[in-house]
Amino acid sequence: MKTYLLFLLISFNSFAIPSGVYSGEGMATLNGKEIPCEMLEIRFIHEGDKLILRGGGYRCGDIQAEYPYSVFNVVDGELIYHGDKVGYISEHKLSLQYEEFSLNATMVDGLLYYNELWQSNEDYFQVLGMLSPN
Repeated sequence: MKTYLLFLLISFNSFAIPSGVYSGEGMATLNGKEIPCEMLEIRFIHEGDKLILRGGGYRCGDIQAEYPYSVFNVVDGELIYHGDKVGYISEHKLSLQYEEFSLNATMVDGLLYYNELWQSNEDYFQVLGMLSPN
């Protein structure tokens, strides 16, 4: 039974974006104005039924943000945070959505394509980047 469970955990982890630190550069758009991003980074660990966002963030001109340490439960590929479904993780994609915020990261040929969006009635802020594993 232990061997079977270990096989399931290894199989599950092989069907998700690899854990690690991904960083690079990108471009932000704030209400139609483009701003170069000299730093984008996301750090996460995906182990079995947990996705741990260990931090990261971006620096785009005068705009910068850091991601807080967060732990998500993974249930059938869905990401659960404090009892709420807030996204999903699949073989090539990580997606988080909460209120006016969304983050989508897609793995293609070893690179992580990053798309973060904050959108309200008054403001639109998007960060796009292509991140490499460190």
